[in-house]
This record gives sequence, C-alpha cells and structure tokens, in this order.
Amino acid sequence: MPRRGVHTESGPSTTADVIMLNDRNVATVSGDVASIQTSQFNATEGPRDVETNASNAQKSEKDKDIPFSRYLRKVVKTSSRVIRALSIAAFVILLTVVAFMLYFTIMANFSSEDGDRTAPHEWDISRVLWQARWANNTQRTTAFDPIRLVIIQHTVTPDCFTFVACVAALRNLQSYFLINLHYDIPYNFMIGNDGRVYEGRGWGMVGAHTFMYNRCTLGLGFVGNYDRHTQVSKLQIERMKLLLEKGVREGFLDPNYHIVAASDIQNTDSPGSNLYDALKELDHFEHTDRFRNVDCEVIYGMVS
Repeated sequence: MPRRGVHTESGPSTTADVIMLNDRNVATVSGDVASIQTSQFNATEGPRDVETNASNAQKSEKDKDIPFSRYLRKVVKTSSRVIRALSIAAFVILLTVVAFMLYFTIMANFSSEDGDRTAPHEWDISRVLWQARWANNTQRTTAFDPIRLVIIQHTVTPDCFTFVACVAALRNLQSYFLINLHYDIPYNFMIGNDGRVYEGRGWGMVGAHTFMYNRCTLGLGFVGNYDRHTQVSKLQIERMKLLLEKGVREGFLDPNYHIVAASDIQNTDSPGSNLYDALKELDHFEHTDRFRNVDCEVIYGMVS
C-alpha cells in the first residue's frame, strides 16, 4: 500500500507531495512530481555514508594544517611494515650518498688548498724534500761541463697540481724505475703541474732519459701527457727558466745552451704537441735536426 504523501498517479497533483528516501524527508515540493530530477539523489546512500564522507573531508582539511614532519610520521604509522622498512632503507641510502659527496668535496678542497701550503720551498724541491729513495748515482758529466744541450721530455704519467700530489707521483715513478729497471729516476729535474721543479738526478749527473745523449745533456721531464689532455702553464715555463738560469749562474750550464725536444733528435712523440708548441716560444729553443743521431763528442764540438 502506498505511503501517505507519496503521489502514485501519473497525473498532476494539487497537494504538497513528499519524497521519502531511506526513511528521511529529503524534499517537499508542490506541483508536478515528475518535474523533480531524482537523479540528483543517491538512493543507496545512508546516514552512515554521509557521516563518513563528511569525516574524510574534515580529516583532509586537518592534514593540510599539520606540519610536514608530523604528517610524515602519521603516514609512516599507517603504512605497512614492508613499506616502512623500504622507506627507511631508501632514506639511509640517500643520507649515505650525500655524506660521501660532502666528504669528497671537502677533501678535494683540503688537498687543493693545504697541499700547497705544506710545500717547503716556493719552487725548488730537492730530493730530500720530496723524500726520494737512495740510489747509487755515481756517473758524472764532468767531461762535458758546462752542459750545452737541454733535452725536454714528458713523463706520460698522471698530472699533479699540488705539492703533496707531486711528491706522491714522483715517489711512484722512482719506485717503478728502481723495481722494474733497476736504476734511479731518469731525469735530472722534473717540472710538476704545480709549477715546482723537483730534483731528479740533479746537476752534473749522467741521466737515463735519452739514449746516446745522457753523458752530455741535461734532461728535464714535465709531469703529465702533453700529447693529449695536459696543458702547459705559464708558471711551469717560468719555473723552468729559473732552473736554467740557476744552472748558468752556478756553472753547470753554458750561457749559450740550446733547448731541444726529444722528438727533434730521436723518433719519439715526446714531449707531446702541447709542450712542443710552448717550447717554440723560448729564446734558446733549437728547432732543427742538426743534433739528431749524433754522439756527445760531435755535439760538444758543434756548440763550442
């Protein structure tokens, strides 16, 4: 039997009609019931559903107002154990990566700044200062003093831009020659990328840098590979000039000495194209083949 107040006929009604949904009065209308858009109502939604939706909306508004840290803790508490474990692991990994990045950044700056502050001399570093190992160097260039020919080469080893790094590079280089070839570092002097001059065998000593020429020449080795990535700095060239001026002043080097690249006297790529271009700007540079494949006696007569 129809409930009172609900219009059951298809014709128009002149009385006030009430639509009943879920035992609640939703709307009271006058006129034609057919004009009511019943699609606007959810006939299946009960009081509890309405209350739940309202509660969720209130919680959403509250979540917007709480601080991020509290919100994060709240999310973690409501997550499963697996999700919490994965989140913690990801957070720990992120912290570890950041810590390593900070550590290596700080250490790089420390090495760059402190590495040079510990240098015992502005540019002239003796064997004692770079802690060279003892080697039995006894052969001298006495028969050809003062030396008249300077040969420039590169070491084809990693660059070193601080005193500490260059000391390590030279000690490694010396160890290689002593262990594998059973003789001392081959150059008389080496020029680091830090612009310092490091004593190898030193003044007046026969080197082992260029076959046929060791008895009557001064061998200088620039640390690095100047045929590819290593660039020559102005400081390196200026410090090399200081070394050669010192040699002239102390009588080890003839005032009219000649500078040659190793590639100009033998078949080699040394000292590399970058260094070779820098040498061409020097006053004492000899860019000819007149010293190629000749012995010390001939050289001594050529430049006397």
